[in-house]
Amino acid sequence: MDIYHQKESVINQFKMAYEENYLEDFEQRKRRVINHINDMEGNPRSYQYLLGTSGNRVLNSIYVHDQIPTLNASFNNRFEVVFNHFK
Repeated sequence: MDIYHQKESVINQFKMAYEENYLEDFEQRKRRVINHINDMEGNPRSYQYLLGTSGNRVLNSIYVHDQIPTLNASFNNRFEVVFNHFK
């Protein structure tokens, strides 16, 4: 029975690492991108330098059409199949 608990522990550790390194990381990256988008839209003049220095152009607004897709379901399913296989 001890070997069973060891294997179960390894599978649980693997699943936790997957959730942390893929699922949580994806959400964190998505939040950072959304926060940056919000900053750009809220403070467009802070990004004036992107237009260059030629001419008398003033950046008045930035609108980002943000459509960040979710993590592909097939990606999640592959890991779930592996987890279920070893359980």
